[in-house]
Amino acid sequence: MQSTRCAPFKTLLGLSIPAVLAFVPLLGCGPTPAPTPEGLPPVVGASSLPVLPPAVAQRGDWPWWRGPSNDGIAPADQDPALTWSDTENVVWVADVPGTGHGSPCIVGERVIVPTADESTETISLRCYNRRTGDLMWETPLSAGSFDHTHEDNSHASGTPACDGERAFFAYQAKGSVFLAATDLDGKILWNKQLAPFVSMHGFACSPLLYKSLVIVPSDNPGPGFLTAVHRVTGDVVWRTRRLDDFQNFSSPIVLDIADRKQLILVGPNRVHSYDPDTGELVWKCDGPTKVAAATAVTDGQNVFATAGYPKRHLMAIRGDGKGEISRTHLLWKTPGGARHVAAYVPTPVLKDGLIYSVNDEGTMRCYDATSGEVIWQHDLGQSFYSSPIIVGDRIYVFSRDGDGYVMRTGREFNLLAENKLPSGVWATPRFLDGRMYVRTLHQLYCIGQ
Repeated sequence: MQSTRCAPFKTLLGLSIPAVLAFVPLLGCGPTPAPTPEGLPPVVGASSLPVLPPAVAQRGDWPWWRGPSNDGIAPADQDPALTWSDTENVVWVADVPGTGHGSPCIVGERVIVPTADESTETISLRCYNRRTGDLMWETPLSAGSFDHTHEDNSHASGTPACDGERAFFAYQAKGSVFLAATDLDGKILWNKQLAPFVSMHGFACSPLLYKSLVIVPSDNPGPGFLTAVHRVTGDVVWRTRRLDDFQNFSSPIVLDIADRKQLILVGPNRVHSYDPDTGELVWKCDGPTKVAAATAVTDGQNVFATAGYPKRHLMAIRGDGKGEISRTHLLWKTPGGARHVAAYVPTPVLKDGLIYSVNDEGTMRCYDATSGEVIWQHDLGQSFYSSPIIVGDRIYVFSRDGDGYVMRTGREFNLLAENKLPSGVWATPRFLDGRMYVRTLHQLYCIGQ
């Protein structure tokens, strides 16, 4: 899942001797205390930095939060398993010590996940061999002074991103948001403090790759920012002031909307569109509600956003606006209320004019993207933080208890299979080459026929 929340359990990280030795230098040069707003890292600008080719998802990779095509839709030329358990159709399973619900980042032979050891207050990246599940490396990024989080959150709730040469992970520590970059062998290339962060419920955003940039939000009750840094140097290229409003958990995404690239960020209280090259505001629209966790989706012309506190709404916005568009470009918004509770944490997925969304309480709905009409809905009887993923004509989604549901896409509800993994699933699965990679509370599974 692009989880904003995480189970409050503690497990010893069990660092190997090499990992401990690799961690020693961090004690003297790791994250520094939080800066004041006046002491933010300087904006260097793009003109003095090398221009990099855009990060492109290679065939067979799932290198960032929303997948190869940034839409939660897996490559269609595969046939993942319909049935599985902790013993059936298991290619391999690996232990993931610690706490964290960032989803796997998969590049080449590497499967990278973040984790946090509550006992030592250490945040790390762990890399597993994609073929065998063996641990390839573990790299601590930060130690000490964990900030306050919600009991359902962790210090490793975002999903790493990879440009094919470097892995990036954003996290909170010592009153700030940091962004770290490692090479594909786990060596830290840089570990930068981006912005101060007043933690009410913790941090949960995933880094966004765009051209030469890595972009990270830091929405919080204090000074909030959207910061873009250079992928190689970590220098700040642009920084945009956000609202001093409330804690927010939604991850940004760059989408092709109305014939232009738009960086969409949902919440707090409104949906914003920015120019991803400069950070300048394109448009803003009130809604869906105060706090968001899910990521926006698009059909190429319109933006669909869901949010969940204090009320739950899903809304559609025409994406060709400029400036304040709340009264001119809002297409529809669900009514809310007990019978229409929209998703808070799980991100919807859209295909062929239909939006598929499961809310946190387990109601799976299919919406007509044009009108917002509910085509069908079904109570799955579980609670959810994981987001649905489409593979071909199937929808896969996991409950917090580890129940895995497979449904058929289309205008009628059709449940194909129901399966179970032990512990629970709060992360979102990945589907590549006919295999499913899914993180449970304690393990990383590779499921295949």
